[in-house]
Amino acid sequence: MKWHTASFGTTDDLLTKKAMEERIAKFWQEFAKQSKTIAEAFRVNKGQELESRLNYILKPVHQELLWEVSLDPQPSSKLLVLAITSGDDLRLRPISNAIIEAAPDIEGWQFTKYKPPLKEGLDYRLSLVERNYTNATCKITENSYGCFDVTVRSQNFKEANNTQDWNDAFLLCPHVFGEELFEVWIDWVFTEPEPIKKRSTPILSLPWRQKRKQEATENQENQDFYPLSSAPAILAKAVTDKIEKLPVERCWERIYESVAVLSSEKSDRKDRLSFTTPHPEVIEAYERRYCFNSATFSRYNEVFAYLKLAGSFVDKETLIKRHELEDELDEQLRAQQAGCLLGGGIGFEDDNGVSFIDFLISDLPKAVEIMRRECKRIALPPTSWLLFLDSYWADEWVGMDEHSPPPPPREKKKW
Repeated sequence: MKWHTASFGTTDDLLTKKAMEERIAKFWQEFAKQSKTIAEAFRVNKGQELESRLNYILKPVHQELLWEVSLDPQPSSKLLVLAITSGDDLRLRPISNAIIEAAPDIEGWQFTKYKPPLKEGLDYRLSLVERNYTNATCKITENSYGCFDVTVRSQNFKEANNTQDWNDAFLLCPHVFGEELFEVWIDWVFTEPEPIKKRSTPILSLPWRQKRKQEATENQENQDFYPLSSAPAILAKAVTDKIEKLPVERCWERIYESVAVLSSEKSDRKDRLSFTTPHPEVIEAYERRYCFNSATFSRYNEVFAYLKLAGSFVDKETLIKRHELEDELDEQLRAQQAGCLLGGGIGFEDDNGVSFIDFLISDLPKAVEIMRRECKRIALPPTSWLLFLDSYWADEWVGMDEHSPPPPPREKKKW
């Protein structure tokens, strides 16, 4: 459902969001009533009762939402922590975040948007696979897609990147790093035995992963492995260092003096043939990452987005008009401190021409107002939409016309 962009949509969009907000409010009312009973069920290890009570009040909000109750990791704290998350369905993240943002103060509880890591010192045992990873180690490698790869080394592994081992590591990492670091900042997980004998090709190898494998292999050889208990702090420090290297200027203050031209050979996109952009790493990260998050490329909560203009701007004459529109939008967005133009491209969808204009947006309401006004001025067709790169925003869109139909659905990414 539309969450961030519901206010720019139809009456039905607003009513759908309002209904969700009412369900969220009802959840917290019920949780407040049952909070002591739920806490007691957790403390005396009544798992079935805990599951029954929380599912009963949470599932009416959305059936696919996940929850986890844990102890506050602070040494002297007696609080319980309730995490409500989207799990693998990143499209639900706006809803799970909204639930936590609406949380009231309830004695004995604190609430979080992401599952926290296990306490330092706990055994890393996976009940699903019955293997002990307490002595496993890992190394963290920065990649070229705005985030990090993790290689897990364990005596349980007999060969590099075996499917079962990879499944174990994929289950293990959120417990080690916590869900937020894992979801936002970790891209690919590799596995290898202890000791290392020979690295084999990563599982699920595809042509576009060959470069990733080569980069990871070359970089990882010179980096150390760390105990799992040390890994979260090491990754957190690496993330802080990376954020410090991001541009200090707001997007509307930046001047881009050079751009890269990418062809469809660099992309899995079927609707787009070309990209002209000052941030080729962003385009490649969007194409390759399971969870793309603008926060890995901007320190100011700016979001990467694009106008998709179906059925327009593909012949020479209209391409000139598109470039004029780009210049006008860039000038106005910068003047209003709402964002900036990044580039554009062309493509085809259902044998019809499609044009793309890419942006980095810092103020969404101002940006939408400017874009709608300019699109109306040059009479763009109703099949013109503002769409977003972030995986959390996959269901969000803004029509440039009051009669704009929904855009073609965005395919859900898979690992």
